[in-house]
Amino acid sequence: NLADFDNYKDGVEQKIDSPELYVFLSVALVCVWIALPMAIAAYEQWKFVPTLQAEASLGPREVDGDDSVAIREDQALDVPDRVLVASVEHIIFGPDGKPVVKVVAGGLGKVSGLLASIHPGAFTSVHPCMHEKDYSFATEEPYKLNITADGKEYNCKVLKYECPPKEGSDDPHVTYYLVDHEVLRDRHDGIYLAPQSRLKTLVFWSVWNQAVAQLIDRTAPDLYHCPDFHTAMAVMYLKRPIPTVGILHNAEYQGLIGQQLGPKELERLGKVFNLPPARMDKEVCLDSQFNMLKPLVSYVLRYQQGYGIAAVSINYALEAFQKHGVLWPLPEVRGIENCMIESERGPLLQKINQEMLETGDTDFGARKLQAKLKQQKEFGLNVDPDAKMFVFLGRWVKQKGMDHIADLAEWMLTQYPKLQLLMIGPPGDCYGNYAASRLTRLHETMRFAGRLFVAARFMSVSEELKLACDFCLMPSRDEPFGYVDIEFGWYGALTVGGFRGGLGKVPGFYYQISNADSADHIRANLRRVIVAAMECDAETFSKMSTEALMSSFPQSVWQENMCNLYWLATTKFDDAIDEPDLNTGTIKSKAHIRSTARVHVDAAAKHLTSAGHDEDHMVSGRKAKVARFTVRSKLSMARSRTERNMDVGDTDQGGDVADTVMQRGSVFSVAPDAGPQEFLKQDTTDEELQVILDEMLNKTATTWGSGSSLKQQACDEIMKAVCLKCEQQ
Repeated sequence: NLADFDNYKDGVEQKIDSPELYVFLSVALVCVWIALPMAIAAYEQWKFVPTLQAEASLGPREVDGDDSVAIREDQALDVPDRVLVASVEHIIFGPDGKPVVKVVAGGLGKVSGLLASIHPGAFTSVHPCMHEKDYSFATEEPYKLNITADGKEYNCKVLKYECPPKEGSDDPHVTYYLVDHEVLRDRHDGIYLAPQSRLKTLVFWSVWNQAVAQLIDRTAPDLYHCPDFHTAMAVMYLKRPIPTVGILHNAEYQGLIGQQLGPKELERLGKVFNLPPARMDKEVCLDSQFNMLKPLVSYVLRYQQGYGIAAVSINYALEAFQKHGVLWPLPEVRGIENCMIESERGPLLQKINQEMLETGDTDFGARKLQAKLKQQKEFGLNVDPDAKMFVFLGRWVKQKGMDHIADLAEWMLTQYPKLQLLMIGPPGDCYGNYAASRLTRLHETMRFAGRLFVAARFMSVSEELKLACDFCLMPSRDEPFGYVDIEFGWYGALTVGGFRGGLGKVPGFYYQISNADSADHIRANLRRVIVAAMECDAETFSKMSTEALMSSFPQSVWQENMCNLYWLATTKFDDAIDEPDLNTGTIKSKAHIRSTARVHVDAAAKHLTSAGHDEDHMVSGRKAKVARFTVRSKLSMARSRTERNMDVGDTDQGGDVADTVMQRGSVFSVAPDAGPQEFLKQDTTDEELQVILDEMLNKTATTWGSGSSLKQQACDEIMKAVCLKCEQQ
């Protein structure tokens, strides 16, 4: 009842007004306020587990327990007899095994040099000559490569150099072809010209890719090995398609021009690359943008069912496949982990290992300490045996995360007085210039004198520096494989960076990247791993350093995986599937063209016979030749009377047919520089083509006179002529 309800309400109000309740709530809120941050910190600490040791056997890794790009063990390991590799970067070795020419900008150049020792079988290596490099050791070939680019003729010399393997070694026999021309040598600012949209850069790519294609046609290899986008457009110029594999050493660079391309731009690019605008649009443009990697993807899709593309590590293959739209049409992108031959450890490391074996002294830390004290003096740092030396070595570009290091450098040096930082490498883009500017200003303040060394330029480092450093900074946004972490890891340095692409193969402190475009996210994670590295105790550091020193990347695994990729590309290859029209880019099945032409010509011949022409009249060879020419001429004229200033026919019916079809687009597309009798592209339906052929053959019969007839021999001649032309196109 109402009286009981009023009594109950008064009691509740009295309890709420009691001071004991307010005290209890206040204490509870304070406890929650203290416990919640602690719980979050504990969760983050539990979530983040640094990678403390490397696996005993480092090879292709499984990702999430499912190696989706694993190589089948039962596949054949036959190597093609003749493999041709073409790359801009190169290392050429002399008879004594020492490099005589070295043109290297990154991992691709290193792999190019390693191929001379690790490639499974003999191969041909093609490279462009570089500015201020001496190639006098090679002999000039008696022929030249005649190339047209941007309407100009370029006659490129070809130099040949044979590099047989040393006696008793397993090195492959390498035949070098060096393409020499001023337009290829004119690279004073670097190995790769920039920007991509500059005419000089595009002419360089055009001449280089056409030269590679002509050498492929001339040497006739069994397989073409294409690294990255630099020689991907060569497949567009091949006269004889061959099995091809593409290895992505850095899929971030695809030879892009960000501008949206319209008809005028396509026509201009077509002139530069000596290709019709229609082919440029179909095979080179991706989302209306110029993309030099797309021709290779289109090629393997057409001839190899999309198989034959791989990246230099399994994780990077998965990341690139998800990230880059040019790869989405492919069924897979395989991951083939790069190898590192044991001879790359260097003489200093080999000497230390030999001394440790002879003396039984396994204290590698003492030798690192000696090198540290020596390098601190050489680089003007404080001589401090307890200091932790961090180093970054490589190109200063966005991909390497240089801007994150520049943003955190002041915090690192302020937070840890025992930390010493060395930054070495040339700036390569605006991110690198930003890092160079910020680090240089920080160095000039002299706040961290004796603890910060900045060299924003290319600088050759010694083995002593690699041995002296404790940590190697690699906060890369993308890292295809990463040789720097191995080079420093083999000298006992631990990696500090992101678990991205090929990183994570040597012991170190890594963070997982959830959003590579978020600077705050990466900086926060980079701070965490730097803190973890600085707080690592000596015993744990020694164990990790020893694991890094003993890590290996055997070439036998790489060779087996590469042989499997060659085998896959060769077995999937079929050059009779589809052919692109060289002038328009239209892909038409050979069998479809052949069968369509035969059906229409047979039907036309039957139509003429049923019209009452005398079958017994013999047609001379000259008249058959005239008939063949007339049919071919009518086919080429059918596109437009205004373009060639020719009339399709004298009767109104013939003109109406041509005009009707022209309004739908075009009957036959003719390239601007094609001959007057060129049959290029069929856009008509079967019924429309039947009408056109009937009209043309009626006119042909009329020109021979009303009393003439078409013998079966003439029908056969016409059929052969049209079928032959269709097959050629």
